[in-house]
Amino acid sequence: MRVAFIHYTAPDSEQGGVETVIGRQAKFLLKYGVRVTFIFGKGGGLDPKITEIQIPELHSTHPEIRPLQTLLYSKKTKDEEFRKKFDEVKNIIKEKIKQALAEIDICIVHNMSTMPFNFPATIAINELTEELKHIGFVYWLHDSVVLREQWQSYLNIWPYTELHYKSDRIHFVTITRYRERQFSTLPDKFRISNIRIIPNGINVEDYLKLDETTLLLKKKVVDVFWEDLVLLMPIRITPRKNIELGIRVLAELKKFFVNICCNGKDSCSVVESVDRAHVKLLITGPPDNQAVVEGQNYIEYLRQLAEDLGVKEDIYLLHEFISFNREYRDGKIYKFSVADAYALADIVLITSIEEGFGLPLVEAAAARKPIFCSRIPPFQEILREGIDGHMFDLADPPTNIAYRIYKFYLDNVVEHGFTRVLELYSWKEILETKFLALLNSIIYNGNGNKSNNKK
Repeated sequence: MRVAFIHYTAPDSEQGGVETVIGRQAKFLLKYGVRVTFIFGKGGGLDPKITEIQIPELHSTHPEIRPLQTLLYSKKTKDEEFRKKFDEVKNIIKEKIKQALAEIDICIVHNMSTMPFNFPATIAINELTEELKHIGFVYWLHDSVVLREQWQSYLNIWPYTELHYKSDRIHFVTITRYRERQFSTLPDKFRISNIRIIPNGINVEDYLKLDETTLLLKKKVVDVFWEDLVLLMPIRITPRKNIELGIRVLAELKKFFVNICCNGKDSCSVVESVDRAHVKLLITGPPDNQAVVEGQNYIEYLRQLAEDLGVKEDIYLLHEFISFNREYRDGKIYKFSVADAYALADIVLITSIEEGFGLPLVEAAAARKPIFCSRIPPFQEILREGIDGHMFDLADPPTNIAYRIYKFYLDNVVEHGFTRVLELYSWKEILETKFLALLNSIIYNGNGNKSNNKK
């Protein structure tokens, strides 16, 4: 079997939620002898056994793509010259992808049919699903701008009308029942029915470690002490993650960690306020590489907020030091793993406004870390599966959320859903029972003309 993955970016040098999923799927397939190809705009380097085909125009920052996308975001798409240039770039991308897929049986496209980051690439792939009849196409839908309120005014404008492209030749996959219900109840033009649900997963063993390399992260980078309360937000820096709420909770939480002390005297004539423990916030992900301008503005806003609230020194942005897996150069650690950050954390805090899945909740349970998260449907779905967590409403005042964390800390109760994670979200289980079944059904049940030498 020959399987290709197409995305704007590819692991391991580019990291995010989708890249992590692609990486796990690819490594799983390699173990079964599947020939894997990555087709991407930026990144790569996951495994030497993977064939990598870089098409720079697939990335949103490419000099041919960015000007077109800027006009699309501003709805300036009626100009004849724009359409001519758009088609020219789209056809270049299309031809390059077509060549890259010449020897491929199944092509898995993550998110590119539902997101607005590179419309020439999106339309090129949509067209190829109809033209390349020897290939089975899988559209793996983690997210969609069609589901977001702020994009509704765009959806009647070309090429936004080309999102959620549908064809009998495309197999659709999404990651939660919540997403499946969202896609299946959209207006007819964008509605997608008959979607398989294949959740994201983790390798549990990655989150059960505290070795010398983890301790080096603690010593050299984050400067935390064992008595500190360490909050972890293992997420990208993008507005829908609502990191500002996490910063406000941090500021409020610090206020609770004050103890009135009388210096051991019976009378309290001398009263001092002392920190019971320092509170630290670790954020592992980079600014969103698909929304460069917005991401940069957002990170500056967060820095200013942290300074205004007096918590700037308590926040660590770790994306320069963290990759999904550890990286070494010349025998020395170059980047730590996300699992190292989990090992140092006391509590995982997720404040997202909107998500498609909720992988940090699964990771936190695997790492045996307590979870505090916003009450949104995907998180509720995961917690209903038997993983323990503490939920709060997005409208709750930060001081209320902080008090709940403070009380939990004092009670010293560690709740986790470790066993349920093993049952539901182990990559091995998910990929063997669901992912492989999907690929085999495509190969053996047919999409167009199939050769007879598939294995």
